[in-house]
Amino acid sequence: MALLTFTTKPMGHQQRAIDKLSKTKVGALYMDMGTGKTRTALELGTRRISRDKVDCILWLCPVSVKRTIGDEVEKHLQGVEYELVETSGVKNIEADIYIAGIESLSQSPSLNFILLDLVEKRRCLTVVDESSLMKNHMAKRTRAIWRLGERSKYKLILSGTPVSNNEQDLYSQWYFLDQRILGYSSFYSFAANHLEYDPRIPGRVVRAHNVEHLVNKMAPFVYQVRKDECLDLPPKSYSRRYYRMDEVQYWEYK
Repeated sequence: MALLTFTTKPMGHQQRAIDKLSKTKVGALYMDMGTGKTRTALELGTRRISRDKVDCILWLCPVSVKRTIGDEVEKHLQGVEYELVETSGVKNIEADIYIAGIESLSQSPSLNFILLDLVEKRRCLTVVDESSLMKNHMAKRTRAIWRLGERSKYKLILSGTPVSNNEQDLYSQWYFLDQRILGYSSFYSFAANHLEYDPRIPGRVVRAHNVEHLVNKMAPFVYQVRKDECLDLPPKSYSRRYYRMDEVQYWEYK
């Protein structure tokens, strides 16, 4: 395996996240968009590779940003071999980082088998980027991610909005990390202790209970930061791009 060397240095808030979560096998980076979740997660992953805790990183993310994650890997790391995993199979069995689309897990049985085979054969740190995409505990992709997590000793979840609806969203994300953290082996026991439903509308949560208990359970494994708290972020940069639509695109646009 090649020596992985960073070409960029972590900012202050990123270093604090690295210092905290490098001490745990699992963790959550709840960081606002633009605060550098990817750079932070790469550091946590490569540290474990260098210490021979894992062989590689399996990075699950929205299909639309697979290429972007690859660009970020190239931007921050030298000597890295990464692969954008497709349904045809893994081409490089010795890559450092594998990037696969979350949505594809619910549409492609072959991708499920490919990734399961990968985590069986190699010691992976599994990263779930935009982990709110697995908030539904009944969804196929959630169950697929759980299966990968069962075979991964080291795990990370990344999200800028971990709770998009209500506290119900937390269960699947933290079950993936380790069900012992929240202390519930089923969604129904979690719901019985923390969720109150509308008696007239099945499935609609109207109130959450014992939220402080959940926060205290998660606290040792979470690093959270808002963009306005990151004083060392570089200023925004703006650029202008020109694009000419063809006839069909212009018709759709109008």
